[in-house]
Amino acid sequence: MEHVDLGWHLLPRHWHHGYATEAAREAVRHAFEERGLDHLVSLIRPENEPSRRVAEWLGRRAVSEAVHAGLRHLVYRLDAS
Repeated sequence: MEHVDLGWHLLPRHWHHGYATEAAREAVRHAFEERGLDHLVSLIRPENEPSRRVAEWLGRRAVSEAVHAGLRHLVYRLDAS
């Protein structure tokens, strides 16, 4: 497996409650502690500031760009160590 992509999508009525951060934090813990993965990536549209903030708050950093479904995305990476 080349990488595991971790993302989140919430309906607008559920924004600004910390749900994405809480769920992503637990998914990261599970991926590293339970599954033994060495890194995770997230593909995030550049204009999606809330998702970028969640990724950065969790320690991810933008490492490159990619085109997915014909749209430009920033590739955020988080290493286990």
